[in-house]
Amino acid sequence: MTEKKYTVGLYIRLSRDDGDNIESESIKNQRTFLYKFLESHDFVLAGEYVDDGYSGSNFNRPAWKKLLSRLFLRLSGTERKHADRF
Repeated sequence: MTEKKYTVGLYIRLSRDDGDNIESESIKNQRTFLYKFLESHDFVLAGEYVDDGYSGSNFNRPAWKKLLSRLFLRLSGTERKHADRF
């Protein structure tokens, strides 16, 4: 029997804006963690969605909106490091 492969989108967010254009260490750490998780579970990556400097209480986040639009286009799942990343 063939194991089903899931297609996932990675959502990464940091709520504070550090004011520069350099990616924060938290974003880098989340990405590293999630890619290792992805590889260990043999998931297929559909896309990476990053909101750096957006509060989780604000749903008007560019990458979040893009991820939701993809979900509605039959993306089969999402994965994130912590539940509060939504």
